[in-house]
Amino acid sequence: MSEAFSVLEILEQLYRRGYTEDFRVIGQNMRLIPANVLIDPEYLIVDDIYRFEGYTDLGDEAVIFALSCPKNNLKGTYLVAYGPMMDIADSHMVQKLSYFYPR
Repeated sequence: MSEAFSVLEILEQLYRRGYTEDFRVIGQNMRLIPANVLIDPEYLIVDDIYRFEGYTDLGDEAVIFALSCPKNNLKGTYLVAYGPMMDIADSHMVQKLSYFYPR
């Protein structure tokens, strides 16, 4: 897990490192935007995780996952709210992805 100053800063850094896709949860899978490809989470590798904590507002809590899919040669980011603001579909996906993060 890495630390950074802002969500935007990390997204820009990851974009420069080739993480150009935007992952979104669709059912049990992830959809890449703009590639419009559905990927089963078992094919994803969590390359890095960035967590942001809102010190004064719980709504400011977020997590960025830097994900890669060697099968499709794609890399992208997955941005989710963290804590009580997390969507239930994102919660299920984060649990799945946690198995693919090397410790």
